[in-house]
Order: sequence, then C-alpha cells, then structure tokens
Amino acid sequence: MLASVFAMKQAGATACGIRFTLERNDASDHVLSSARGFLFGKSRNARFFEEHQSAPVCNKCLQVGHVEMLCAFPPRCRFCFGDHLSKSH
Repeated sequence: MLASVFAMKQAGATACGIRFTLERNDASDHVLSSARGFLFGKSRNARFFEEHQSAPVCNKCLQVGHVEMLCAFPPRCRFCFGDHLSKSH
C-alpha cells in the first residue's frame, strides 16, 4: 500500500479511496453512522458499501432474472448467439 501512496504522490493525486472490510457490530455501525473516522491521526469521511447479490443469469437463454430450470424461453448460445445451447459447441 505504501508503494501505491508514493506513486499517487508522484502523480500529483490529491485524493484516494481506501476500502476496509469490517465486521458489522456496534463500533463499526457507530463510525459509519457518524460518517467520520480517524485514519493516520486525521478525521476522514467514511461510507458504508453494502454488497448486493448479483442477479441470476439463465444458462439456457442467457437472460437475467431466472435460472435454467425455470426458463420458458428458447435457448441462446453464449458463443455464437445461435438458437441452441452453449454446451453443444
């Protein structure tokens, strides 16, 4: 990380983002609810990014939002976009 900070200073960057992974508990909730935290002796902005589960993609028709077992659409190949299953290649 220090090499990256040095490279940013060399490039003249004035801001950067650092991502931390925190366990959800009272202390982390307090820091994130106040939107401020201390890093390197200075008060810094803090934001909470919530991971979202990606939408399912059907292996049969390649559409988003359902799975192959529940698919009522015609097949679509992910390689050539023909009207057959990808596994036939």
